[in-house]
Amino acid sequence: MRLLLEDSYDVSCATDGLNGLKNALRNPPDLILMDLKMPNMDGFETCRLLRADSEFSDISIIVVSGFVSDQDRVRALQAGADDFISKPFETKELLHRIAKRLSEKNTSKSQEQLLRRGIFKYKSLRLDAVELKAFVNDEPVHFSQVEFGILKILVEGAETVIPREVFISSLWPGQEVSSRIMDAHLVSIRNKLKGQDLQISSVYGKGYILKSS
Repeated sequence: MRLLLEDSYDVSCATDGLNGLKNALRNPPDLILMDLKMPNMDGFETCRLLRADSEFSDISIIVVSGFVSDQDRVRALQAGADDFISKPFETKELLHRIAKRLSEKNTSKSQEQLLRRGIFKYKSLRLDAVELKAFVNDEPVHFSQVEFGILKILVEGAETVIPREVFISSLWPGQEVSSRIMDAHLVSIRNKLKGQDLQISSVYGKGYILKSS
């Protein structure tokens, strides 16, 4: 396994589950590959102990094992594994799965960092919730405070239908607001986003959705 990976990654190996766990605790990796059948501590227990530690909650675990049942696959995933590859495997498949998991982790980490700074992004739209500024393709676009609030809710729940009541309770708490007011703000927002890769749609009787156009 080391020979397959060391040209592309820094690789640390362990001969059994217990030593692998100790190595991970000393120097947390970006991704862990493990077999289910290991001496001293099997893959199921190693997964469970890793996931029990909050420091390892976002570390990808891929189980690479052979001669296992469907039940073992399910147990591995329930124990905390993110993916399962059966032996024998194609080298290209293994490398692809590793690269995919690492890419997803980096994307997730970047999104978390942006959210901590009050930045919300979807496609070409970026909102700065601290400065109340909006950018489309990095160009500033002016939205009123209410329009900004509507957009923030839509971006946070992008590609899902958000009930009208969510907007009302967040932007007009305790007030009776007609659907015409909401519609007027949406018309204004749509005009300012015209020609971009964004579409705000009304879903009759359900709410509103922001998606790619």
